Amino acid sequence: MSFLHPTALWWLAAILVVVLLYWLRPRRVRLVVPSVLLWRRSLREQVRHRPLRRFQRNVLLLLQVLAVAAAALGLARPQLSQSGQDDVVAVVDVGLTLQATDVQPSRFEAARRAAREFLVKVPARRVAVVTAARSARVVQPLTADRWQAVRALQELQATDAASDLEGAVAVARSLSPSAEVHVFSDRAARGVRSHVFGGTLEDVAVTGVVATPLEGGRMRVTVTVHNRTSAPRGVEVSVAVDGRPAARLAGRLAPGAQDSWGVVVPAGLWVEARLSPQDALAATDRYVALAWQLVRPRVLVVGPADPFLERGLQVVAGEVSRQAAPQVAGWPEFDVVVLHRASAPLPPGRYLLVATVPPNLPVRADGEVRGEQIRGQSSTHPLLRFVDLVGVRVSRAWRLLPRAGEVLAEGEVPLLWAYEAEGVRAVLLTFSPSESDLGLRPDFPILLANALDWLAGPAALQLEAGASVSVPAGGVKEAVVHGPQGSVRVRAAAGRFSLPPFDRAGLYVLEAGGTRKVWAVHPATSPRRSHGVSPSAPRRPPGAELWRLLLGLFVALLVAEWWVYRLSPRSST
Repeated sequence: MSFLHPTALWWLAAILVVVLLYWLRPRRVRLVVPSVLLWRRSLREQVRHRPLRRFQRNVLLLLQVLAVAAAALGLARPQLSQSGQDDVVAVVDVGLTLQATDVQPSRFEAARRAAREFLVKVPARRVAVVTAARSARVVQPLTADRWQAVRALQELQATDAASDLEGAVAVARSLSPSAEVHVFSDRAARGVRSHVFGGTLEDVAVTGVVATPLEGGRMRVTVTVHNRTSAPRGVEVSVAVDGRPAARLAGRLAPGAQDSWGVVVPAGLWVEARLSPQDALAATDRYVALAWQLVRPRVLVVGPADPFLERGLQVVAGEVSRQAAPQVAGWPEFDVVVLHRASAPLPPGRYLLVATVPPNLPVRADGEVRGEQIRGQSSTHPLLRFVDLVGVRVSRAWRLLPRAGEVLAEGEVPLLWAYEAEGVRAVLLTFSPSESDLGLRPDFPILLANALDWLAGPAALQLEAGASVSVPAGGVKEAVVHGPQGSVRVRAAAGRFSLPPFDRAGLYVLEAGGTRKVWAVHPATSPRRSHGVSPSAPRRPPGAELWRLLLGLFVALLVAEWWVYRLSPRSST
């Protein structure tokens, strides 16, 4: 038996109060009277019924004690466990942090071993296995065959993806309304029985690598490292291009700090950054990114020149075209139009707006502000991936009053704004880079690369571990995907190839006929995901709770106490 609200059992202490009141009840009071003539008959009745009265008083006390006990137990909501009858679902976390080796041989192996022992011994009618990664997967539906579920467990592998534990619990509960869910993870889940392996993880991770081409067969590689520990850490990063060592970076990070370092290396197809020495979570010590652009966006710059802006755009997009004054008729030929201090009504398209506020967007400029500083920024928008703008100083900017869209960075006023509607996608920076220290920061080219990616689509196919991809088959019936764990063949369905999830970080290559596509997959930068699924209280099979029965018993005891009290003989006068 279990209780949904065990704290209500403290009400059982009220039994002591009932007993205490019983012993403190009023006693007979001795009185002097002139005659007992009229009391004799009453006394004879008292003597004849004395055993019955003693019995009735004890019954009243017993009924009161039982009533209090029934009320307390009813408030505690007891549940009968129907061993050997309920369904049991094991949710096994296969997310990134389960690869940590602070629990030997790893958190994942310890969790999988415990889940196996649990499924073998638990008395249940049927069992099932669900994994928690970027998305939940039912690897073994409900079955009466325990060893089939154990075999499914043995085939599991930890991934480099984020872990959506709450979503997996919701999927587990959907398998059966009476299922008892057990979670095997390195963190507890609300509303279910959790088996936790490992504690706070001390981890230094590479969270971003961006490669931008330079002239003369060179490129700049910017590496972002996050110290997720409680102590300062010195880090060394080795950079390799196409598998060949190219450079080494070193730095020191405060607890919880994140920083970026850049280096110029020979150009190549892909770049890898690796931390040394490795810590308990080796999967976050390596990051692979594409160092080449499949299709460079065609960029048009309109307005007066800004050396920081133009140089940054050339680093990211190569050669750019220019217009001194807006000529809207030629804009559809370009993927992205950059307006710098040049205002014009915007036709449908993709725009990077710098120090200008077009008249047909849901935003207006209300004068200028001076001496601003960015104090906060969005943590979720892809425009700010691997970018830290907090602390950027701005000498002059427009005072922006947005009516729609999303403010991505701000000080006293919004300083970076994004908007998408009615065929227009726009990013608005309220100041020129030359009127701030943004152009001097390594985050600036990354911000421009993110802006062009968000506006025109990604130039390189960079994905987070756990993502699923579907690509057109182009008339080809079969393709081969080469990845870190080997090669696998996939067949086209409805004119597309649906590829297995990219669960491991590294390079993936799809070969289909004469077509070759490449993806660089990196570990999850945020190890935990949540899709807003909030686990409710544990579900129960119908009739498993006893509180209604206890409530009826409580009422019956009150009625019985009243009945016994009414039957007790009265003293005659």
